[in-house]
Amino acid sequence: MKRLSFTIVALCAIILVSCHPNRSKELTQIQQYEDSLLHNAAQVIIDTNMGNQTVALYLQFANDFPNDSLTPGFIYKAADISFNMGKYPAALDYFNRIIDNYAEYSDLGTCYLMVGETYNCMSQYEQAKEAYQQFIELFPDHPLAKDIRYQLEHNMVGMSPEEMLSVVMENAAVEDAVL
Repeated sequence: MKRLSFTIVALCAIILVSCHPNRSKELTQIQQYEDSLLHNAAQVIIDTNMGNQTVALYLQFANDFPNDSLTPGFIYKAADISFNMGKYPAALDYFNRIIDNYAEYSDLGTCYLMVGETYNCMSQYEQAKEAYQQFIELFPDHPLAKDIRYQLEHNMVGMSPEEMLSVVMENAAVEDAVL
């Protein structure tokens, strides 16, 4: 009877250990996928399967270890990959997850900026303008705040890069003529 009890306790312990999230194992998996993504970084298009799997690993880590110092960075990477794969609603969710839960994240300003960029890519220009305005108000000293302010002042939200360049060139010509 003692032997059966010991066997049952041992099996329960093994099951509990195997079901418990393993930080180091998850970090190793993340590193392997990141290495694979970076190895293929010369490709213009992200391999959808690899991107999806990497995002899933980042989010699994974030869910398993929400208070870990690496978590907001991993959520940001998940948002970045999703954004670059054109999965804008998912990217928006991830950027907002950081904003809502990790106020001390070192790249919080960039998350606010990327909310605007994501809305812009989704052709939701009013939401993009609101997000950009919030970014400028909260992070006026961010390296990109001046550029975003310029875009808002010259109604450039929703323009293609070519259209934006044209506006910049026209404004530069006007400024040169005034001087």
